[in-house]
Amino acid sequence: MKLVIVESPAKGKTIERFLGRDYEVAASFGHIRDLPRTAKEIPARLRSQPWARQADKDDSNYETV
Repeated sequence: MKLVIVESPAKGKTIERFLGRDYEVAASFGHIRDLPRTAKEIPARLRSQPWARQADKDDSNYETV
């Protein structure tokens, strides 16, 4: 499963129809400003959180935060 994050739920529903079942589309309800480039940029106290796993290094399923 691949995750696509879009700004609004309405955009997400439209995009979902085109992408198919291999994709999950989630709305951020606003801008995503800063995403860490590497795990080193995540504060040590937060690295154990499920959202802190790097998608390019982990094939686990992610839950909505």
